[in-house]
Amino acid sequence: MKVEEIQYNNDKILVKIYSSRKYKNLSISVTKKYIRISKPIYVSKIKSMQFLYKNIDKIYNEYKRINSNSNENVISNNLVLMIGGVKSPLIIKKIKDNSAKLEVIEGYTYFYINENLGNSKVYELFRICFKNYLKNQTKKLLEERLTYWSNVLNEKYNNVSIKCQKTVWGSAVPASRNLNFNMKIAMLPVEVADYIIIHELCHFKQANHSSKFWEQVEKYDPNYREHKKYLKINIKYFDII
Repeated sequence: MKVEEIQYNNDKILVKIYSSRKYKNLSISVTKKYIRISKPIYVSKIKSMQFLYKNIDKIYNEYKRINSNSNENVISNNLVLMIGGVKSPLIIKKIKDNSAKLEVIEGYTYFYINENLGNSKVYELFRICFKNYLKNQTKKLLEERLTYWSNVLNEKYNNVSIKCQKTVWGSAVPASRNLNFNMKIAMLPVEVADYIIIHELCHFKQANHSSKFWEQVEKYDPNYREHKKYLKINIKYFDII
């Protein structure tokens, strides 16, 4: 990964450039903290930046939209979370109790927090509660879906770890047959979560991203391209923690 900083309309913006053989096309996505460029290895950094500047007005407007009225240490009732592929508006309930609690009821995410806490502390406790919720939900999902797909692919695994990661959805270690998954999987529709699980199990068959690997993925998930696209399109929801 390479990091650049650009200045546009008096704003300094971080640009992260990711290069990989698995990227077939040059693409740009926008998050709250930076602009991400994903490029095939044969595309130079200069051409990548030229592509960025060619589309800078549209990209800058999206960057400003995402960051408008936002403060990374503040959460509000305007925040929309993604849970199980469904948008879940956040409702903050101020209470006299000193405990903090988060629960999802009928499509809404309720966060209960002491009425006397400042914005920074509220945000800190929200992150803790939301991470705990996602980790528990991902654990339940993997108990069902990973077990199912392991049997379908006839690929056994040993240890499974669940972490909070920014960009990596999962990883596999064929030598030890261990798997790692991002707790943000709980934010996804089940079919997209299935794609990630299938992707990692297929690495036990092909420890690379060769054409043979993708043939295996497509065998079990014929719509994997759409599921990869979903992850890119909805990145702004996954960058919340």
